[in-house]
Amino acid sequence: MDQEQAWAYADQADALLRKETEIPAVHFELTDSEPDLFTSKIGGIPYLPHDAQIPLDSSGRQMKLLAQFDCKLLADLPDYPHEGMLQFWLTVQYPWQEWHVTYHAQTDRTVTAEEVLAKTAPFIEGETGAFPVIDGGYGIKAEYCTESMGPCDERYGALMCKYLNDLSEGRVIREWMDLGDLFDPNSGESGGHKLGGYQYDPQSWLSFRYEPDFDAKLGAEDEWLLLFQLEYDHSLGRNWREGAKVVIGDCGVMHFFIQRSDLKARAFDKTDFNWNCS
Repeated sequence: MDQEQAWAYADQADALLRKETEIPAVHFELTDSEPDLFTSKIGGIPYLPHDAQIPLDSSGRQMKLLAQFDCKLLADLPDYPHEGMLQFWLTVQYPWQEWHVTYHAQTDRTVTAEEVLAKTAPFIEGETGAFPVIDGGYGIKAEYCTESMGPCDERYGALMCKYLNDLSEGRVIREWMDLGDLFDPNSGESGGHKLGGYQYDPQSWLSFRYEPDFDAKLGAEDEWLLLFQLEYDHSLGRNWREGAKVVIGDCGVMHFFIQRSDLKARAFDKTDFNWNCS
C-alpha cells in the first residue's frame, strides 16, 4: 500500500469519526460585568437558597464559587438539567484538590445578595491571589455549537485505528508502520470555556494503537462526559495579573467530568475534576 492510498483511508476514518462522535456544546466568553445572583457567571456572589450553606472543604473552610449556570442555558444538551442552577465550587487552597458541584432544581428569586453575603466568609490574606477567578466575578456570552472528538480525548487514537482497520479491511494496520503519520495531531482541538463537548487538555499524550476489542462507550450509560471546562483567560499585560480574568497555573485548563448515568440521576456528588498547565 502506497502513502496516497493510506492517506485516503485516513481521510475516510477522520470523516467517520467526526460524524459518529458529534455532540452539542455551549461555548462562552467572559464579559466584564458581574450579573445578578440568578444569572450564569464565573466567580462572584453565588445564588444560595434561604436554607442552604456554602460548601466546606476538609479543613472546614468555605469554598468559593468557581462558576454557576442557569440551566436554561443547557437546553440543547441532552441529559443535562434544563431548569434550576448548576454550581461549581473550589477550595481556595492551591493546588485546588477539593471541589464540589451543587445542583438546585429550582431557583428562589426572593433570595437577596445581602442575605448571601451574610453567610459568606471573606477572602483572607493570601487567598485572593490563589483562587483562579481574579477580581470578583464575570458574566458570560454563550454560543451553541457542535463538536467532534479530538486528539485530547484519550479514546481518539484507538477509535481512529478501529475505523481505519474496518475501512481498509485490516490492510493499513498490517502494512503501515507508524499510524500517527496518517493523522493531524492538532485536528479537532477545542479549547476555551464550555459546557458539554470534548475536553481540551494541553498535557494529553496521543498514541495510535489498534485494539481489536476497543469500546469507546459512545452513548453508553457509563461513558464519562465533559461537564464543564474553564481555561486560562488573560489579555497580555505587564504582569500575570494585569488584564487577567482567570488564571490557572501556567496557562492551564480545568475540567469537570461525570458519567452519563450520574448526570441523568443528577448525582453531581460523583463528579470528577482535574486541571493541567500547558
